[in-house]
Amino acid sequence: MKYLKFFAAATLSALVLVGCSDSTSSSAEKSVTEAPAASRPPADKAASDPEGSASHPYAFGTLAPSSPKSRWDVTVTETIVTGGSEVILAENPYNEVKEGSAYVLGRMTSVVNENLPSADAGEPSSPTSVMPVFIGSDGRIYDTWNDDNSSVVLEESWTGQSDIIAKTGIESTGRFAIQVPSAAIPGGQFATRNQVEGTVVYFGEPVN
Repeated sequence: MKYLKFFAAATLSALVLVGCSDSTSSSAEKSVTEAPAASRPPADKAASDPEGSASHPYAFGTLAPSSPKSRWDVTVTETIVTGGSEVILAENPYNEVKEGSAYVLGRMTSVVNENLPSADAGEPSSPTSVMPVFIGSDGRIYDTWNDDNSSVVLEESWTGQSDIIAKTGIESTGRFAIQVPSAAIPGGQFATRNQVEGTVVYFGEPVN
């Protein structure tokens, strides 16, 4: 009987040790395979904040596609946000400035890129199919057209440029002026809008 009791006690001790070992191993594995949420790497920011968006605009002067499939790469340069109304009046005294509004100015350049369909090569193409716009801090999109469907008269105006023969690398450029409510200029941003796709691409940080 002594031997039987000894054997039973030894067996029970072995089972307890095995149970402890399995529990410890399981806890260790869990600590390796399930890292705390706070230590996990953040999701890819680029997926939700793409380049050319309002929060991640292209730098002025950077050529960028006006939309993923567009034949036009575009950029904005030479921006003016203070004294723009005085500039357009100096160029033509018949330009009008609506009370409570002011003009922001810039230069837009577009280049035919490799998305040009071979069937369209050599055919007339209009650079104005992508237009400069200004996104006001009020959330509205302002373009070069005034309330009476006219635009200001500028030397080397973007809206007055000629069509081109479509060929990769051909460049078009011109100046633009956009009338915006004065209160909507601070915090607003320059952008371009593809008239066919409707895509808006931002350039430069918000106006201070």
